[in-house]
Amino acid sequence: MSRALTTIAIALTLCVPAMAGAAPAPWVLDPNETVFPSSVPPSEPRTAIELVAGQGEVEGQIVVFRPDGPVTITPQPSLLSGPAVIAASRVSVSVVDYVPITRPSTGVDRLASDRYPDPLTDLAPGDPATLAGGETRGVLVEVAVPAGQPAGRYRGTVNFGSLGTVGITLDVLPIAVDRDRRPFVGRLDVNSIARFYGVPDTDERLQNGLHVHSLPMLRAHGISPSQIPGSAPSIAEATWVGDWTGLPGQRLAGGAALGFPMLEMPYLPLYATITDRDYSDPRRATWASSMSATYRSLGRPLFALPVDEPTEDEYPVVARAAQQLRDAGSVARVMVTEAPTDAARAGMGSVVDIWAPTLWSYFLHRSRMDQLRAEGKGTWWYLYGSDTQRYTPNLLIDKSLAEPRLIGWLAEQMDVQGTFYWALTAWRKKGAVRDPRSEPWGLSHVTQPDRCGGGGREVGGNGEASLLYPTGDLTRPLQRSLRMVAVRDGLEDASLIAALTARDPAAAAHLADATAREYSGPNTGFTPCGEYNRPPYLPVLATGAEEFGALRRWLVDRLLARPGVTVVGRVTHRGVAVRGATVRAGGLQVVTDAHGRYRLRGITAQRTEVVVSRDREGRIDRRSRVISRSRMRASAGRTLQLASFALRRRTERPLFASAAELRGWRARARPATVRVVGDDIVATISRRY
Repeated sequence: MSRALTTIAIALTLCVPAMAGAAPAPWVLDPNETVFPSSVPPSEPRTAIELVAGQGEVEGQIVVFRPDGPVTITPQPSLLSGPAVIAASRVSVSVVDYVPITRPSTGVDRLASDRYPDPLTDLAPGDPATLAGGETRGVLVEVAVPAGQPAGRYRGTVNFGSLGTVGITLDVLPIAVDRDRRPFVGRLDVNSIARFYGVPDTDERLQNGLHVHSLPMLRAHGISPSQIPGSAPSIAEATWVGDWTGLPGQRLAGGAALGFPMLEMPYLPLYATITDRDYSDPRRATWASSMSATYRSLGRPLFALPVDEPTEDEYPVVARAAQQLRDAGSVARVMVTEAPTDAARAGMGSVVDIWAPTLWSYFLHRSRMDQLRAEGKGTWWYLYGSDTQRYTPNLLIDKSLAEPRLIGWLAEQMDVQGTFYWALTAWRKKGAVRDPRSEPWGLSHVTQPDRCGGGGREVGGNGEASLLYPTGDLTRPLQRSLRMVAVRDGLEDASLIAALTARDPAAAAHLADATAREYSGPNTGFTPCGEYNRPPYLPVLATGAEEFGALRRWLVDRLLARPGVTVVGRVTHRGVAVRGATVRAGGLQVVTDAHGRYRLRGITAQRTEVVVSRDREGRIDRRSRVISRSRMRASAGRTLQLASFALRRRTERPLFASAAELRGWRARARPATVRVVGDDIVATISRRY
C-alpha cells in the first residue's frame, strides 16, 4: 500500500465515531492537561499528535485510551519523514501511572479524583504494556529532535496494536534549544533513596544505578542533582584535609563530565568529621583549600551554600565561610537563600555572589533583584512548598501540570538566572521513610493552619520534594514523573521565548503580560485559602491547562508566522456600550474601548472560550462563549465577528464585598480628594484608620 493510502486509512480509522457502548477511539491531549481514571473524550477530540519543537528539544503529547477490557499493547513508533528523517529510536513511549491522593495539598480546595497521574513507566522498544479495562489511561509519546535537525514539517505514526494507530505531525523550528539556559538545581536526597531500598547510601549497586541511569536521566531533563552522589571524601580528623582518591574522585569526575550547568561544592557542615557549624575552627582553611582544588579541576560552574536560609544572627557566619573560600582560591560562587533586605545586604552583601530568595520573596523584592543583577550579582530563586503555594507555581501533583512548566517561562521573562529546588527525593515524613508511590503527601514549609478544602491542620503538599519515584530496581533506582517532564519543557520553552524576544519584542512583551498579570481584585488579608486572600504583590499566573496551552500555541504560531484568528466584538449593558470590560480568549486579554469594542489578534485556530467580565480576574458579571475548533480553523487568517456580549450589572466592583468587611473601620477624616485616573475614580477616604 502506498504511503498516501496508508495515511488515508489511518485518518478513517481515527475519525469513525465510537458506537454506543463501545470504547472511544484514542484522543490526544497536551502534556499539561490532566487525565483521570474517569476521563472521557472532549466534545471535539484531537486524534493526532501535533508537535512544534526546536532543534535539540524534546516535545510530547499524551495519547489517551479507555479500553472496555484489559488490553496489552506493544507500541511501535515509525520514523518521521520530512525535509530529512528523524529515526524511530528518537520517538519514546511512556505509560502514565496513577498515585492515590487522599487529601488536597494546602491551598487546593478540592480533589478531582482519588487517583492522579504522575509516575512514568518508560517503555524500551518492544516492551509490552497492559492497560486495565473500564478506566482511562494516558500514554506519553515524546520526540527527541536532534540538534541541527533541518527545519520543516515531519510526519510519522505510532502503532498501538488493537487500540489503533495515531499519526504524528512535527514542525521543527530553525531555533536551537538550550535547556541549560536557566539552570534548574534540585538536591538529590541519596539518604532517603538508600533508606527506601534498605541499603547504606554507599552501596555499590545503588551508586552504580544512580550514575549509570539516574544522573543521565536528570541531565536529559535539564535538572542538576546539586551534589554528585557517592563523592564524599575521607577527611583527616586532625587536619580536615579531604582525600578523593579512588571511587569518590571517580564518581565526582564522572558525574561532572555529564555537563551539568551548575553543581554545588558542598562546603556545608554535613560531614561526620566536620562538626563546626559557625565556620570558626582553624582547620576550615585546609578543608577549604583541599575542596577548592578538587572541585576547580572539574571545570564546571560551581556554587557553595554555607548556610541555608540564614537568620540575621547567621549573617556573620556566611561572611566567614565566604572569606575562607576566597582565601583558598575557590571558584565556587557563594549563594544565599535569603531575600536582599537592608539587613541582609548590610550583613553579608559584599560576599554574596548569588542571591536566591524564595520565589514569592523574589516577587516582593523584584526591583531590588533587578538592581543586584545590574550590579553583576547572580539572581536565582529558591522553590519549595509554602504558605503561598495556592498563588505561586510549584511542583505539586494535585495542581495544574502547567505550573512546573511555567517556572521556566517566568525565569526567562523576568531574567531569573536559575532555580534552586530544595529536594528531588525527600521520601520521608516526620523522620520515617515513605513510599511516594502510595503516600505522596510530603511536609512542606507551610506554617499557616490549613483549613482549605477541609484539609485539617496538617500542612503540606502531594509530591512535595518527590519529583522522582523509586522503581524497586537498584540498577535503575529512580523513575521520572509528569512534573519532571513539565520542568524540562519549561526550560526548553525559555529558548523559544528568547527567540521571540529577539524577533518581535512587542509580541514577547504581550506574552509576558498574559503569562503573569498584576492582581487587581479585592484583598481581605493573607491566608493560604481563598482567591481574595493573596499577598497583593503576587501576580495572577496563567496556570490553567487550557489557558497555558493556548499561550504556548500562540508562542509557536508567532515563531512559525502562522495566521491566527482575529476575534472582534462588542460589550454592552442594556444596549449601551461598556467601556473597560475585560475580554479574554486564547490566553490573551484586552479591555473594551469607549464604544464597547474589543479586538483580540492572532488567536490560535483551536477550540477557544471567550470570557467577558467587569474585572480582570474574570469573576464579576462573567459571560462566556465557546468557539468550536472547526469554526476557528475556518477563520484562520481572517477576522471572526462575534455577536455582542450583554452584561447584566451596571455597577462596578464594590469597594467591600460585604458589610461584614466594614467592621472595625472608622473614618477619622472626610474624603480628602476625589479625582479621575484613567478610567477609574479614585477617592482618598482618610489618611488615618
